[in-house]
Amino acid sequence: MKIYTPSDAWRLRKKYLNSICSKTVAEFLSRDKTLSENEKIRAFELAKKIAEREGSYRVYWKHFKVALKSIRVGSLKRGNNK
Repeated sequence: MKIYTPSDAWRLRKKYLNSICSKTVAEFLSRDKTLSENEKIRAFELAKKIAEREGSYRVYWKHFKVALKSIRVGSLKRGNNK
């Protein structure tokens, strides 16, 4: 069993993200500190559904932007704003 260091985990995560989404989305997900991990995951899952509806199996910024807007509006309505 291999034990991964934080830098190894970072490289693996980035490699995985780059395989399923654009570089812009991967950079945003890895560097953004304004959203919690849960909100990022929900936004990404929603963006994947939007991309699949449009016939793309890769998440691009236009898909992620729509999903992110939806997640942010939803969290404001629930009163979860920071």
